Amino acid sequence: MRRFLQHALVIAALAACGVEEPGSNNPPVFDPGHRPLRRVNRAELDRMFRDLTATTLRPGLDFPPDDAASGFDNHAEALGFSPLFFELAEAAAGAVARDLIDAGRIPVTVTAVDGASWSSTSDGPNTANGAAFAFYGNGAASWTPPLLAAGRYALRLDARTTPGDAGPALLVLEIDGVEIETIALEGAESSPATELDLAPGATLALRFINDAWIPDAGIDRNVWLDRVTLEGPIDAPAPIPPERAEALPCTLIGVSDADARACAERVVTGLATRSWRRPLASEEAAALMARWDAVRSEGGTAADATQIVLKRIWTSPSFLFLVEPPPSATSAPVDAWTLAQRLAIFLWGSVPDAALSAAAADGSLLDPVVLEAHTRRMADDPKAVALIDDFAGQWLGIRMVGNAAPDPTLFPTFTIEIRDAFAEEMRANFASLLDDEVPFRNLLTSEWSRVTDPLLDWYGLESGFSGTGARNVNVALAGRGGWLAQGGLLTALSPPTRTSPVKRGVWVLTNLLCDEPPPPPPNVEGFPEPSASAATVRDRLEAHRANPACAACHDRIDPVGFAFEGFDPVGRVRTEDAGLPIDATGVLPDGTAFDGLTALQAHLADDPRLAACAAERMFVYAHGRDAEAADGPTLDRTVETYTALGGSFVDLLVATTTSEAFRAARAEEVP
Repeated sequence: MRRFLQHALVIAALAACGVEEPGSNNPPVFDPGHRPLRRVNRAELDRMFRDLTATTLRPGLDFPPDDAASGFDNHAEALGFSPLFFELAEAAAGAVARDLIDAGRIPVTVTAVDGASWSSTSDGPNTANGAAFAFYGNGAASWTPPLLAAGRYALRLDARTTPGDAGPALLVLEIDGVEIETIALEGAESSPATELDLAPGATLALRFINDAWIPDAGIDRNVWLDRVTLEGPIDAPAPIPPERAEALPCTLIGVSDADARACAERVVTGLATRSWRRPLASEEAAALMARWDAVRSEGGTAADATQIVLKRIWTSPSFLFLVEPPPSATSAPVDAWTLAQRLAIFLWGSVPDAALSAAAADGSLLDPVVLEAHTRRMADDPKAVALIDDFAGQWLGIRMVGNAAPDPTLFPTFTIEIRDAFAEEMRANFASLLDDEVPFRNLLTSEWSRVTDPLLDWYGLESGFSGTGARNVNVALAGRGGWLAQGGLLTALSPPTRTSPVKRGVWVLTNLLCDEPPPPPPNVEGFPEPSASAATVRDRLEAHRANPACAACHDRIDPVGFAFEGFDPVGRVRTEDAGLPIDATGVLPDGTAFDGLTALQAHLADDPRLAACAAERMFVYAHGRDAEAADGPTLDRTVETYTALGGSFVDLLVATTTSEAFRAARAEEVP
């Protein structure tokens, strides 16, 4: 309740920026900056398919990893559109469409038997020959398949004919003595599918009718039946799983043509609206159903036609790109559907849900108070895991853990299990920040961590916890606490054989303070080897820093990095390096002195650059572009609003989504 009472602060902050509400005759004076068109990345594609159809398929895993720019793989500059991407997107759309439509069928029972299961029903040489049934002369063979239900089945034959035969071999298919069709076979092939109405107890027969043996002409027409496959029933509707009822609310199978078309129109228009994140224009709906009608007129089933139209929906630019209508003025608030799309892709990496779509449809989402409420609701939804996997995963180093590879000869007890536990700890700890009552500064100051069993010994904590999975543990008892003391980050920021104060220090300056040091000058000397006078990593680095060409950068980097020296390359607490006591003290350029990582993190938590940097990184992620100089006022107001609302991570989300830049668009000429 406290959060919702704060909305007046948000409204006041927005009003101060000059952003007019929709319907105002006065154009806003604020320029929201460039909003680049970008395609969705592979993770977003998978989430959208999941939320649209409840599919368990993850076709995005077949795509190459997306490139990143400015630290994020949802950055417009990194997301090109290649023929390969479209080819994979087309395959993904087809697979998900089939998966959805198949949910409306009775699970297909496949009955496959080898040819030897057939029995000859006539005198002569025809008989089982190994796994095949051999027709050496005219005659018939029969089989009674073990069907469980009556319905329509698809029959396929896998057979071979004698090489060199003159023309195809002909097999007459019969059901209970009634001739159905003649199947022509030549060479080694699978016959086209034949659809049959069958009931339990039905007997299938195949009758070979054109045996030929003309030795002088080299003709000896025989048939070997290797396999017979029945699939079905293919025309029986199944109860729609509840989780898929929104996407498939009716049946396409086993109903009249009129009912099938009415169902298809309901499915198509519903999914097109949800997939394209906006209302469907009447001409768009008509075009989609015209395609459906064309497939039906060509002999396709209602299910086939619906799959084809869904594939068209999911290969449209309206699905694969975050398309926004151009603003009506030089700079204006976006419409409610565009705002809903921005909010859903930012917080969930997916499509709007029913509640968000309803707020877009009635326009209420344009009210900053309503927008704030939806932001908080969505941050509290399990789908906000996208913020953990994609935003925090890239900004705060969670994804780096998977690439950590300490030297196995120096650290033989480091295992994949430990590495996975590190990543799980980081994900669980960031998830705790999605509670809007938790201050964001807890990222660096918390004495507790979500630890799983493999890390208890690794961290030197007492075992004896009951249950499985992550549990909240006071890690301060083991000399650690805060984001920077997590074993996964410490390991990811270390070379394979030693610690790296430089790598760790640069990461803090770059990712938490947005104060990235410049690259080292060319031809700079490498890291010194250990010597009698410089045995520890710290001593070796201080010797390196004695070079004036190196000191300018290292004076900023090294004090931060030295705070980490109480942890070894695989994230364990240590008191010695090269047999000498650890020195984890440092003095920052502003004169702040500290001793150890806990003290450094306490200082960073109070550094105003932390909130400013978090706001900037969130801006880049939310807008899919870099923050520019003109965005400075937006970032300043975002931090002010975040602070006024209470200073939680969710408050930062609200300050971002209710900002003038997030709610407006700039008209731009297309080059």
